[in-house]
Amino acid sequence: MDKREYWLDIAKSIGIFLVVLGHTSINENLKIFIYSFHIPLFFLISGFLFKTNDNFKNFFIKQFKRFIIPYYIFSIITYIFWVTVGGRYGIGLISEIGYTKPLIGTILGLSHNDYLVHDISLWFLYVLF
Repeated sequence: MDKREYWLDIAKSIGIFLVVLGHTSINENLKIFIYSFHIPLFFLISGFLFKTNDNFKNFFIKQFKRFIIPYYIFSIITYIFWVTVGGRYGIGLISEIGYTKPLIGTILGLSHNDYLVHDISLWFLYVLF
């Protein structure tokens, strides 16, 4: 069994704290600073802990099933909900954004400028893939 690296647990804890802090009402400059590295920190830790014995083809297929298929399933479900309900009221109106921008965002994995207005949190699955 591999030895546990406690510094990784500490780094993850700091990252979680910064994610929570970044989503509160704090100074804008501090928020920009936190946003510059808090999510990349998780990707760095994820890569550090990554191990596989698969060849590239098997690895790619496994990861595609794990991340991209759920990404598109949830994106389609939330897009349909946004078109029928969410895009008609409140923030992210269809009249302001249009129908195609979120579809382009879904295909390309773009989360900024209302490209994933129907479910912005899905960017994480796309990027982690």
